Amino acid sequence: MQFTSENNSILIINYNIENSEKKQKEYLFLLNKKLSLEKEGLHYELEYIRLFGEKMKRLLELQTECIKFKKLIAIYYRNINNGILYNKNKILNELAFELKPYYDHLEYIEQAQNSKGKILSTHHIMKIKKLYKEIVNMIHPDISEDLFKNEKIKELWNDATNYYKCNNYEKLQETYFIIIDLLEQLNVDLSKRLNINNIDEKIEKIKRKIESIKNSDPYMLKYIISDGESIKEKNEEYDEYINSYNDYGNDLKNQITDLGININDYNLV
Repeated sequence: MQFTSENNSILIINYNIENSEKKQKEYLFLLNKKLSLEKEGLHYELEYIRLFGEKMKRLLELQTECIKFKKLIAIYYRNINNGILYNKNKILNELAFELKPYYDHLEYIEQAQNSKGKILSTHHIMKIKKLYKEIVNMIHPDISEDLFKNEKIKELWNDATNYYKCNNYEKLQETYFIIIDLLEQLNVDLSKRLNINNIDEKIEKIKRKIESIKNSDPYMLKYIISDGESIKEKNEEYDEYINSYNDYGNDLKNQITDLGININDYNLV
């Protein structure tokens, strides 16, 4: 066979197509791996809260109480030094604003405790992962940049992601059917529309993200919740912190009483 410039061009084109398809498959594999790791991390976090939630909540309550006591003392002396009149409502508003992040964290723990739900079978989890993977391959924003300009697609993607995180297979399936119907209405050819821009950059970025997930909370919690000795040590650690903050809170409470402040006026206990 004699090679011509036309033959070489065809070979180059075929190589580029094969290389592009290979990178697309690699990217999709990495993307699904990242999503799976994030879901596993959420599972580990919920299991951690199941094991230690009551002590976590008690410790956070005590820590928040101590912070409130310290801030109340600081506000009291600041107002005295600046010659500001003692204004209970103003102090309450300031405390509420500064302590909102702590209350939000408490609320998150309580919600997580209430959403533990039933233990899912491996078969059920695999069904959810398989279905979500199909949705990812259809409308993930990195894969469908042009398609993602559609507001309905964005809404459906957010819904699918939430149902996936919540292990809600029924709702995820409903969303999947709605997506299929919408794509048909938009005349989208799923067999030809896979075109990921800046794919090399995205592959490297997602690889870094995967390593980051593996080496950070909540994914690392799996090493605690899967080991009996670690669970025992963590329980003892929480007990020590709870006792320590309880003593510290009592000391601060005594300081506030010595200042002549009625703690009950500030709902601090």
